[in-house]
Amino acid sequence: EWQHSAFTKSLIEGLENWKADVNNDGYITANELGNYLRENVTVLSQHQQTPEQSRFKDSGSGEFIFFKPN
Repeated sequence: EWQHSAFTKSLIEGLENWKADVNNDGYITANELGNYLRENVTVLSQHQQTPEQSRFKDSGSGEFIFFKPN
């Protein structure tokens, strides 16, 4: 029905529709996206999948940020 997995569906919605921008500041951090995915994938999969969130090894305090187009 979705033509994707629960994870891919949530990822697309979170970025394409800016649903992961929970504080509406015009950008999505990796933390915001991770939290959005964890919550939505868990619900969509009826608690059969729960993504984990972590940093790349040796990445320090770097952060991925997605900016909203003008």
